[in-house]
Amino acid sequence: HSAIVSVVCGEAEKTLDMAMRLRSAGILASPMLYPSVPKRLTRLRFCLTSFHEKDDIENAASALKREAENVDL
Repeated sequence: HSAIVSVVCGEAEKTLDMAMRLRSAGILASPMLYPSVPKRLTRLRFCLTSFHEKDDIENAASALKREAENVDL
């Protein structure tokens, strides 16, 4: 198991937009873009730690869902 959770977004522009939107909501998600990953498989990476509580993870999941809808993912 890994403390890194990846969410495939697919398009670089939308991945960057999502990362910026999440950061403004207080959530750090690192965009992984080409050439680190294939062009059509760009993704956001979230790093979880033992300091994150259940509410933190639920908040991040809700924000991810909301912002994915805002950028039409």
